[in-house]
Amino acid sequence: MFLLLVVLAQAANGSLLDSGLEKTLRFALMVPLVLVFRTIDVRTLQHVQWGVVAAALLMGGLLIFPPVVDGTRPYTAMYSRYNAVEFGNLAMLFGVLCVFLCDWRVTRYVRLEVLIKLLAAFVALYGFVLSATRTGWLAAPVFLLIGAALILRRSWQARVVALVATVVFLVVAATMGTGLKDRVEVGVSEFSQCHEQPLTDSSICIRMQLARAAANLFLESPWVGVGTGTRFRHSLQEQADKGAISPFVAANYGEPHNDLLHYLAGYGILGALGALLFIYMLPAWYFARFFMTAPQGRRRLAAAMGLVVCLGFAAFGLTEMMFRSMVTASLYSVWIAVLLALAAPERYAVQDARLATESAGSQAT
Repeated sequence: MFLLLVVLAQAANGSLLDSGLEKTLRFALMVPLVLVFRTIDVRTLQHVQWGVVAAALLMGGLLIFPPVVDGTRPYTAMYSRYNAVEFGNLAMLFGVLCVFLCDWRVTRYVRLEVLIKLLAAFVALYGFVLSATRTGWLAAPVFLLIGAALILRRSWQARVVALVATVVFLVVAATMGTGLKDRVEVGVSEFSQCHEQPLTDSSICIRMQLARAAANLFLESPWVGVGTGTRFRHSLQEQADKGAISPFVAANYGEPHNDLLHYLAGYGILGALGALLFIYMLPAWYFARFFMTAPQGRRRLAAAMGLVVCLGFAAFGLTEMMFRSMVTASLYSVWIAVLLALAAPERYAVQDARLATESAGSQAT
């Protein structure tokens, strides 16, 4: 359905051959990927968590290295396809997932496994703090709420440990994230300046100009949008000619720095409804359903991590276009599919029955 809506919108606004179709196809692959991953044995599939741990260590290290050596904010575009905001957001996401994975152990060396995951979480989250990324903090309340809901059924000792760990991280972030504090102060100042001088080319004002332009473009063509890529850039230039945005913004930005506004301006109501439903709402509904109905265990944990990925990207996308890159779209689709496959109840019922049968057979012999 999502693919059909985007194709209809693109055909109507004359941008059928742009990259939006390929990106939509990557999102649509979530459905067949879930079916594929459900055919893999749970004991094998659960080892994908080591990819999360490796990504957290790598991304955190790449964020920590430049500030420690040069004393500057990481310029991640030098060694990746992401800017510092996207890179920092993804590092935060993988760090949070590592914290959740401490309760999902797959080896005999329980203490060592938990230690490795905690180390990866610390490296990734500390790197996120050093990236001075303001956008990522929008997702922090979401992650804390999911964690709190997950730990409600645990012992009071586990709740105390989780509370202490959260407080320690927040204190470390507040005391050592001097770059973040400076950027927050600059952001507040720029936000106030935007009300008096709306065409100022500062970080916050540029985002507000892009949001205003995207809203104008949506009102011009509310059902199918104006198109993306070259068509969107051309439309931005028209907005600059009307005085709605500055010439600098029109010349240097080709998207609205917001995933939802991207679909609203580029594909209109058709594309935005499809994106909102298929990318965020439908997976979140399934994860929430599995989370509420699953007993304490790995299914419930997989559903919680699915909510972290799904709602985390939704929060990040409010002030940054997280799906600017095809790679990120693929990354999102794969992890949503993996976690849906791990959280689905029917899969575990069959698996548990088979394991019980094997166990009974071995005892009988």
